[in-house]
Amino acid sequence: MLRPLAIGAGLLAAAAGPLAAPSAAAVVIDQTGAPTVLSARDGRFVWSQQRGSRWRLVTLAGGAVLPVAVAPRAGGPFDVDLGADARGRPVATYTRRGRPFEFRFAARTGAAGVERRLDVRGLHGAGLRWPVRDGGRIAAVARFRDSDIVVTGMAGGRLLPLAGGPRSRGRATHLDAAGGRIVLRWRDGRGTAVVLLTPGPPGVHAARRVLARAAAGSGRVLSSPGFDAGQAVWAEHRETRPGSAGRPCDCVHAFGLAARAWLAPFESDTYAEITGVARTAGRVLAADALGTVADVTPRG
Repeated sequence: MLRPLAIGAGLLAAAAGPLAAPSAAAVVIDQTGAPTVLSARDGRFVWSQQRGSRWRLVTLAGGAVLPVAVAPRAGGPFDVDLGADARGRPVATYTRRGRPFEFRFAARTGAAGVERRLDVRGLHGAGLRWPVRDGGRIAAVARFRDSDIVVTGMAGGRLLPLAGGPRSRGRATHLDAAGGRIVLRWRDGRGTAVVLLTPGPPGVHAARRVLARAAAGSGRVLSSPGFDAGQAVWAEHRETRPGSAGRPCDCVHAFGLAARAWLAPFESDTYAEITGVARTAGRVLAADALGTVADVTPRG
């Protein structure tokens, strides 16, 4: 699990080799009770806390973790994403029983605001998951013919399949959207991948780019992609198998930088897998499989 102790962190340049390594400290922020989804935008973070058989949504935007004024959710953590509505106001989007909702925060800090159901319709009544909002445009995941597909549309209208999305049968999770682009985690029989989609005009396939791929059985798992200041950010867990050299590591990658941030916040005998990461305003939070949320921001 994450521990509140000083650790090392380094930057590995994409082509030029290692740079000077800043110091970092893993500071425990919360114990959620089970793995949770993390999301961040404009200095705010959100995640879920397990309380018995239900989950409540919490936010950190300043110095304190505060409960968001929405009803708890059963069955697992909120599939939450932080975005902005058509007027640029901060919103958290998530689903309840396949129906998308959003919570509009009243201010840049604090947990006050208003919840409402999003006025969109899915594909042939299919339940939606992982909704995201990028201004007036909505995207989400729908299940269709034994596979997940990405659907998009305008608020108040019907969500239609995005041409050019992932082509194999699998599961899409952890959507995020910013600047007209969508990033997601794709998992199928071949392993996990972080996929970047740039939708085109109506009738034109989206540009699709695989930012990272981890083959099944490789001991690597990719998770929790999102955007920060226009860059795609995701987590990687890498196991070390018995009898092999080296040690396990957990990494935070940022696509579009001259360097990749390489963080190792999980120094413990049990070495829990990183399950979520979010970055905003220069701050990085990570969550592990034991339900710990910690600040793992490099400090140099």
